[in-house]
Amino acid sequence: MAILDEEIAPTASDGPGTESVDIKTALAALGYTVRSHGNGVLCAVKLSAIEGTRCVHADVTFVIDLRTARFGTGQFAMRTQVLPIISRPLSQILNDTRPALTVEERTVTTPAGRVRFTVISRGGDTGSLLRETRTVYVVTDGIRPSRDLTWLTDERRVVSAEEFVLIRSSDARALAPTLRKAIDPRKWSLLRRGSELAWWALFPLLAGNMCVATGVLSSSVGRSLLPPLAILSIAALGAGGYIMIRGAALIREFRATLTAEEQTLVEVGDASRVQRDVSAHNKALQLVYDLGVIVSPLMAAAADSLRSGDINGAVDAACSVLDECVGMSPSTSSGDESLAMADEALGRFLGLFEVLGANVNYERLALAYVALTGHLTSPLTEGELAEHLGLLNDTFFDIGATAATTKETIDDMLNEWAMREAARTLGEDLKSAPPETARESETREDGRITSEEVLLLDAMRSTSDDGLTSADEIAEIEAFDVPEDETRGGGTE
Repeated sequence: MAILDEEIAPTASDGPGTESVDIKTALAALGYTVRSHGNGVLCAVKLSAIEGTRCVHADVTFVIDLRTARFGTGQFAMRTQVLPIISRPLSQILNDTRPALTVEERTVTTPAGRVRFTVISRGGDTGSLLRETRTVYVVTDGIRPSRDLTWLTDERRVVSAEEFVLIRSSDARALAPTLRKAIDPRKWSLLRRGSELAWWALFPLLAGNMCVATGVLSSSVGRSLLPPLAILSIAALGAGGYIMIRGAALIREFRATLTAEEQTLVEVGDASRVQRDVSAHNKALQLVYDLGVIVSPLMAAAADSLRSGDINGAVDAACSVLDECVGMSPSTSSGDESLAMADEALGRFLGLFEVLGANVNYERLALAYVALTGHLTSPLTEGELAEHLGLLNDTFFDIGATAATTKETIDDMLNEWAMREAARTLGEDLKSAPPETARESETREDGRITSEEVLLLDAMRSTSDDGLTSADEIAEIEAFDVPEDETRGGGTE
C-alpha cells in the first residue's frame, strides 16, 4: 500500500455569498474552503499533511452566524436546523467542498484478519490516512445570546465577528501539538510486521499439516516414519501457531491505535458534544424532521389556496396539518386536563407542541384547532383563516419543523392576500364615499392646505359675509390676548 505523505493545498472559496461575507472572506484568508448552507450556517475545510505520520488532517470548522441566521425559540428549533449539517459524515463534507478528492475505505487482508481504515486520495492506489477534527463557532453581533449553546460548542467559541479570526488562529496553533501527540507514527510498522508475520506463519503451518497428512498415509505401509513425522508436525505447527499469534497481536495493536487516535481527536473539538446531544434527543429530533417533511408542503398549499380565494381548499389543507400533528403526537397535553378529556384529539395536538418545547400561546392554538375543525358548521371568514394559518406557521417555525425560507414563503403568500384584501376594501370605501365638492377638490390638489384649514377658511368666509374680514378678526384676537400690563410696559421681557 502506497501512502501519500504530502500537503494537500486547499482551494479558494467558490465565490462570494450573500450571507456572512466577512466570515467567508476571513476563513478563505486562513486557507479554508468554504461552503454556505444558508441561514447563516457555514462549513469550512482545511486539509494539511501531518509530517512524519503519513496522515492528512481534515480541519472541519462550522460557523453559525447569528447576525443573519433565523431560528425559532423552541428547544429543538436550532438543533433541527444545525445538527443535520454539522453531524454529516466527513465524506459528504469533502464531496461538497473538495469534490476532486476521493474518500474511501481501504482494506488490508492478512491471514490474521482484515484491517480497514479511511484514506483520502486523488484517485488511484495511493492515499493518506484521514484524521479529522470538528470545531463549531457561533458569531454574534457583540451581544451574547440568551439561549443555551453548550450542547453545540464551548462558551469561549461564542465570539463577535471581530474576534473570530483571532480565536480561530489561536485554536489552530493550540491544536497542532495535540494533533502530533495524538497521531502515533509507529502504527504503520505494527501493521507491516503483523502482516508479514501472519503470512510467514502459513509456511510452517502448511508444513505441519503436510507432515500430519503424510503420517496418516504412511501408517498403512509401516510405522517407521510416524515418530519423525510427528515430531516435525508438532514443531512446524507450534512454530506456525506462535508466529501467527504474534502477528495477530501486532495487528490488534494497530487497530487499537487507530481507535485511540479517533477517540482522542473526537474529544479535541466539538464532535463529541454534538454526538452526545444527537443521542440524547434522537427521538424528538426525528419527530421534528418527520413533522417538517409532512407539514411544510401542506402549509404552503393552504396559504396558496387562501391567496387564490379557495377557502374550503385552504381549510382542508390546514385540517390535514392538524390530523398529522394529532397522529404524530407522543402524548396528550398536561396543561389543561379538562380540555384534554373533553377532546382527546385536541389534547394530543397541544401535547405535541409541549413535548417539542414550543414557546407559544396554547389558548390561541386551541382556538385555531376548534375553528378549523368546525368550519363546516361555523364557516370561517378569510380574515379568520389567515390569522389561524399565520399562527400555525409561526408555531411550526418555533419548534424547528419548518426552515426560515419556508416560513418566509408562506408569510409572503399570506401578505399578498392581505394586501389584495386591503386594496379591495379601500376600493369599496372609495366607491361608497360621497363625491367631493369643487372647493375640497381644489384645496386637496393644492397640497398645502389640510382639511382642518378648509373648515377654518369656511368659518372665516362666513364671518366676512357679516361685515368682518378675516384679517380684522385675527387682529382683534391678538389684541384681546395680549395682557394689559405688558402693553403698558412697552413689550414683554
